[in-house]
Amino acid sequence: MVVVSLMVGACGGTSVESTAPSSVPRCQVSVTPAPPVPASGAALAVPIIANRDCLWSARADADWLTVDPASGQGESTVTVSISPNPDGRTRSGRIVINDQNLQVAQDASPCRFEVEPRQLSVPHQGGRAMVAVTTLEGCLWKVSGTASWVRAIEQGGQSSGMVELGADGNTGAARSAALQVAGQTVTISQPAGPNDSTECRFSFTSGSANFAAAGGEGVVQFHTLPDCAWGAVSSQPWIVITTGSQATGTGPVVYTVRPNTTGARREGAIVAGGRQHVVRQAAR
Repeated sequence: MVVVSLMVGACGGTSVESTAPSSVPRCQVSVTPAPPVPASGAALAVPIIANRDCLWSARADADWLTVDPASGQGESTVTVSISPNPDGRTRSGRIVINDQNLQVAQDASPCRFEVEPRQLSVPHQGGRAMVAVTTLEGCLWKVSGTASWVRAIEQGGQSSGMVELGADGNTGAARSAALQVAGQTVTISQPAGPNDSTECRFSFTSGSANFAAAGGEGVVQFHTLPDCAWGAVSSQPWIVITTGSQATGTGPVVYTVRPNTTGARREGAIVAGGRQHVVRQAAR
């Protein structure tokens, strides 16, 4: 601060006297460093040391920190509230009081991992399977373990995520492998390959069936090797599959044909393993 005073001389002249700024700050604030805060959160009482005529204000630069009161004068104590840390990594923020920074460091939350499913199977033809890892942000995990026929597409992460597993086709005996996912064991099993060690082959015992306009129930046998998986689907909503939508080996496909009220002949199909069983229905 510069103080300027005017002095009036005896002859009516004037002179100016200046006082230079003081080198001693009139308002100086001092705060005590904050201790580390646990992940569960805390409320810290922070003393403020200042001259009694010193005005100060306080603010937080992170949304997980709050300070109360936000302003005051002279020596005082403010309460700094720290919310629980939801992440698996440490974090830090600041409380700014005038020109002083109070650093606040908070510990990470303990990492815990949930892995589902822990046991899974893939068909003998091979394919993909998914494993879910649930954890906190910042929690590191990895996939380990080796098997010649199964591998992880992703090798790890640092938050919740999915692990995609790829399995080769099996032309031999049933087998299994174990992988470590986020420290937990995941077992993958695969059935034996087809009896003749070739790719699965499929066929219907009948290529078609005819129904009256009133509809009714139909059954057709679907043939394949014992370990070959298949599922039947209908090409039309008026053909409803009741048995055989998911099966392995030879088995029946049972379906219902609904009454035809369209006034015209119609045709649809049941499809499984790339083969068709055609269903024809007469008009009313």
